[in-house]
Amino acid sequence: MRNPLEAFVDAKPALIHIDPRQIEPDPNQPRRDATEDLAPLTDSVRMLGVLEPLLVKRDPEGGGYRLVAGERRLRAAREAGLNTVPVLILPPDADVDAIQLAENLARRNLKPLERMLALVRLLERSTGMSREEMLARVRALYNAQRKGQQIKPLPEDAAIQETFRRAGYALTTFAQHDVPVARLPERAWNALLAGEISYGQARALARAREDELDELLAEARAGATPAELRRRLKELRGEADTPAARLARLAKRARRLHDSERAAELAALVERLEALLEEAR
Repeated sequence: MRNPLEAFVDAKPALIHIDPRQIEPDPNQPRRDATEDLAPLTDSVRMLGVLEPLLVKRDPEGGGYRLVAGERRLRAAREAGLNTVPVLILPPDADVDAIQLAENLARRNLKPLERMLALVRLLERSTGMSREEMLARVRALYNAQRKGQQIKPLPEDAAIQETFRRAGYALTTFAQHDVPVARLPERAWNALLAGEISYGQARALARAREDELDELLAEARAGATPAELRRRLKELRGEADTPAARLARLAKRARRLHDSERAAELAALVERLEALLEEAR
């Protein structure tokens, strides 16, 4: 998949300066929460101005401009009282959605839900697959990679891999943590979008069967933590959560640990555990 910003850069648009009050925010902007503290950015903009141009399109109806990328910079410029800001005007046929999604994925403070939604939309656009087809293919690629197996390639595989590469996000992480959330039943999915449950709670709910979901969803809405939801799920299934069972799960997770520093910390903890067990004999 070609970076949607590349086609725009190839066109060599002219840089102009306009009044920030002429720019209207996009109501369909992919970021779902723009309430973070802008004071540091506003102070910087007040002293140095807006250093990176905003991306805009001409508004054919209002005669002004519609913001494509740079929502935080625009808000900071208005709060700082700037009279002009630098902008690059997109051509009429620019893929605005893709540009907005790509720009938001580049943000370091993007929340897990925002990132997942942006990646899902980009993957849908780049592959032409339906959401369920795309999620199933990502999961299949992950399983093949995890098991060291070969699967029959599809034409869409290259676009999937390229999307993750450009987003700086691992396919394996998306398959493990985000795909189950994206496949949540509608009632749990709507609760997540409405902010009634957190992303961590949603990941815990993704493990539940249909007949277990309503009780766990109610507990999540009541404030149960992800760990509490996982324990409750085990209780519903009659699974004993003994120390031995917990150690077995930890051992399985430890085998996948590749961080040398964390591995050293784990080795020290194992030594302490062995000493404790020896004392208890």
